[in-house]
Amino acid sequence: MSSKIKVVGFEGLHRSGKGTQIALLSDYLYANSLPFEVIRGDGTRRGLGNESYDPRSSWWQNNYSYFFQKEESLEDQIQRRNLLYQRLSREATYHANRRLPQIAKQSNSDCAFLLMDRTFISRLFSMRQIMPHISLDEALTSVNPKNKKKIQSVIPQITFIFNVSKKTLIDRCNPAMDQPDKKEFRRNNLSRYYELYERVVSEIIGDSRFNIQVIDGELSPEKINELIKKYLKI
Repeated sequence: MSSKIKVVGFEGLHRSGKGTQIALLSDYLYANSLPFEVIRGDGTRRGLGNESYDPRSSWWQNNYSYFFQKEESLEDQIQRRNLLYQRLSREATYHANRRLPQIAKQSNSDCAFLLMDRTFISRLFSMRQIMPHISLDEALTSVNPKNKKKIQSVIPQITFIFNVSKKTLIDRCNPAMDQPDKKEFRRNNLSRYYELYERVVSEIIGDSRFNIQVIDGELSPEKINELIKKYLKI
């Protein structure tokens, strides 16, 4: 990866403020003529081209519904999660190693920023839901089914985790702040997995390989944005 590319991760559970902070930082970078892109680091996307993090993709359009079909077995669950991880990792590698360096060169910029909505932390969290004893290294080890080569995971140089209490997160899942069709889904996930996510985060924070900054996600969005810019020295 080019030294000009700064990969910044945003982590937290539903309604923790990831999207808000990505938007605020994006606005700042744009206003200061600093090249950046936003990508999905874990989860799914639709490939419709309607959002900055969701460029048009026939692969995602054709496969999106598959990831929401009923999972019949542990093998099926693992297969789906690995397929998502492989696809998003390849996309992140492309943006970090090819697309952003080209953009930085064209704009004569000293650096460019790759903003990741969810990261390797969410990958481990997702795998722990179905394989409670899987290690981080095991979760990040996946092989391309076509060429049998190991998938290279993109690890941010700095990852911000927004720490928000379970009660606050659930309270934020209301009709005034959330999409009606997602409200109950998010509430159920928070009720079921909040403690698991806390354990995963605690484990990652203790790993000296990663630069993790935990921020109080109950601060005002503006205050959080100022802290992020301070950490990034911009």
